[in-house]
Amino acid sequence: MSHIVTIQTQVRDPDALAAACRRLSLAEPKQETVPLFSGQATGLAVRLPNWQYPLVVDIAAAERNHPPPIGSTITFRYQELTDGGVPRFPSYVGLPAEALVFTSPSQAKGTTTMPSTASKRRFEFVGGGSDKFWEIEVAGKEVTVCFGRRGSKGQTSGKTFPDEAAAKTHADQLIAEKTGKGYVEVR
Repeated sequence: MSHIVTIQTQVRDPDALAAACRRLSLAEPKQETVPLFSGQATGLAVRLPNWQYPLVVDIAAAERNHPPPIGSTITFRYQELTDGGVPRFPSYVGLPAEALVFTSPSQAKGTTTMPSTASKRRFEFVGGGSDKFWEIEVAGKEVTVCFGRRGSKGQTSGKTFPDEAAAKTHADQLIAEKTGKGYVEVR
């Protein structure tokens, strides 16, 4: 009897995966597309003894080819803090939102702005028995928020403001409040 199991985790370093395979006396992982019971998967395939199908680790090409430079400020999530205040089981999420800033040539030198198109941002909180998400979208004068337990549809509420600047200010305040409570932005 065989079982199909999907495990969601984050492996971001192919060299660390290869080192782990060597430590466990497994064959080196190979980048390939492999047939599975139903469908196929592309990524670093690790062949395990007595397993019919390989373990496939999909590392995003963009992150693999262009990781953040050493010394960059990054965003990560973790399960809990140790007694000494050190995060346990940290996993990389990405660069912080403030690092993703766009500059147009017509702007005054040294100023930057976020794009004015509608955008949805998602934040998650895991810890203390909680596993929640919170999303916010600003579209012109309207701010829409959706929140709930991860995996659920969540609850949605919206608010209209007199102008776009007021909507953005409100959204920024809500985001600061959520990140202050430990929510981490995810992409």
